[in-house]
Amino acid sequence: MPRYLSLALAAGLLVMRAASSFAAEPVPAPAPDTRLVTAADLQSVKDYFATKDVKFDRSASTSGNPILLEKDDAFRVSFFCGVGQQACAGQSYNTLILWACDDTGANRTADRANGVNQGKVFGRSYIGADGRACVEQEVVTGSGGISYAVMDIYYAGFTDMRTRLPELYQ
Repeated sequence: MPRYLSLALAAGLLVMRAASSFAAEPVPAPAPDTRLVTAADLQSVKDYFATKDVKFDRSASTSGNPILLEKDDAFRVSFFCGVGQQACAGQSYNTLILWACDDTGANRTADRANGVNQGKVFGRSYIGADGRACVEQEVVTGSGGISYAVMDIYYAGFTDMRTRLPELYQ
């Protein structure tokens, strides 16, 4: 019996040694993404949206604040100082407004817009002066900016509302 036990132990040691020689080296974690989006840096906003395949033409609002317009004018990003879409009078921009409107959906009423807004944490919906159903998402980046991961959360919420706009107003 001891002879079989010795053979079993020896075989076990061989298997363990072979297995340890095939063990993978630990893979280092990827470096954290340190890119920031800040309303004070127009290029950082363009760079972020380039990762989402969004292409803009630059424009300016009547107040002089920058606006990035998608070529088909279906989506825009406006730059403001503070919450509430304040003009900047020499200050650095610290707030972005993501905006889109759609002509579809027959039930474009104020009551329907209020119903859409009640269930949303990100963004708001309203009926524009031209009668189109619109969604907006305010993104306060502050002067230091926000990470791409945080911007992804805002953009995902906005994109969900934008994509579902026709359905929300049926």
